[in-house]
Amino acid sequence: LPALRWILDQCDAAREQLRVESAAHGLRLFTDELSLPPAGESVGPLHLWLSWSHDPGWEGVAAWFRTLSASLPTLDAGPPDFPAPLGDTVPEIVHEVTARVQREVRYVAVEIGIGGFRPSPPVETWRRRWGDCKDKAQLVIERLRLAGVVAFPALVLSSWDEAIDPAFATPYAFNHMIVAVPRAGSSEPSSAARSPDDPAADWLFVDPTQPEGGAIWLHPGVQGQHALVVRPADLGGGVLVRIPRRHDAERRELAVELRLAVSGEASGRAELVLHGGPAVSIHHAEDAEEAARDLLRETFDGFRVGEVVVATRPGEVPAVVVTAALSGPSPWNGSSSLRLGAASTFGTVQPGFAARRALEGSASTVWTIRLPPGASACRLGAGAERSFANAAGETRQTASLEVDSAAGVRVLVRRDTSPVLDAISDPERSEVERLALEERRFRRSRLELTCAAGGR
Repeated sequence: LPALRWILDQCDAAREQLRVESAAHGLRLFTDELSLPPAGESVGPLHLWLSWSHDPGWEGVAAWFRTLSASLPTLDAGPPDFPAPLGDTVPEIVHEVTARVQREVRYVAVEIGIGGFRPSPPVETWRRRWGDCKDKAQLVIERLRLAGVVAFPALVLSSWDEAIDPAFATPYAFNHMIVAVPRAGSSEPSSAARSPDDPAADWLFVDPTQPEGGAIWLHPGVQGQHALVVRPADLGGGVLVRIPRRHDAERRELAVELRLAVSGEASGRAELVLHGGPAVSIHHAEDAEEAARDLLRETFDGFRVGEVVVATRPGEVPAVVVTAALSGPSPWNGSSSLRLGAASTFGTVQPGFAARRALEGSASTVWTIRLPPGASACRLGAGAERSFANAAGETRQTASLEVDSAAGVRVLVRRDTSPVLDAISDPERSEVERLALEERRFRRSRLELTCAAGGR
């Protein structure tokens, strides 16, 4: 029986019980560095990792995969209907080949027996025009080889909620295969890319399986994960590196224009632009308009959300633009505080779930509020400018007034949250939860705004 790796979110008593049961069955059990919730909190699932009875190391896992794929026939020449790429640089060639496989080879999962681990011959994948992740990745690798570009298989765990344990080498840690290309075009990237704790700055990772976005964008479930790059033994062997997380690609941008009437009503429009993973979530929702409406309702509590329009925006990173009309009671009565919603990195999730949301990117909101005719001598109270920063990122708010003789008084409010972590470990979890708490406080805070009489 293989060795077992238990990762627990359980109480101490459960851990002792598992240790005894495992010992009785003669199994090797690792119980170091367990993250256990405080007494009284709900427990999470039990994660089971399998490996061989000896510690193979990550090169051992890479050697196992090399053995599986060693018998695959290579392409002697490029298929006539898969012409040589026209790009001049390595990134251009990689993007061209990957994009063609994304477009022309359908994703069909094959996980029967050894087919769940061994790629199909690239010529067969191209001929039938379908394959799973490893089939499409192997096809890209072979076509790049014919173009003079070195590329390797990269085994990853595609998951929103889980990550592999770099200290426990196992072939069962992975559920996805992508392609790793040394950025310099050689087979030996610099030593900075070999550390499990450093982003793989010298590697270009592409995923031929993805139907959205360009070749360079990776789904958030893959970003920040460790990848086992399977190089030949004579080129350094297997190496575990962490895929960089693109915080600039995963973001929410909300722009709101609101006009306040003397009658006490407010009306305007909102535009929410989602980039990366958030855009894909809306695009694949059963009812995209309703899913977008739910996002807006969460932000604009108390407002009526009119017709919602959802449009996709082409580009290297998936993007969705959501627009809607807003109406409802004015959030300001002329002499009191102003309460405004905002796009959020963490949303309404509880602090215990903040770590996952912190990896989904940044959020920014810009409010432009036109005050009722007659508003004058307006001023913002203390606390209009606020910020908080720690190791997990930063959240801040800025506010200002603009006075125009023709347009009247406008209030401009901007709120931003910018996470900076590539991955969340236990020591950083409290920092993330503190950042989520401060963002929530900013969203719930009121902006003190007073004007001279006649503002209503």
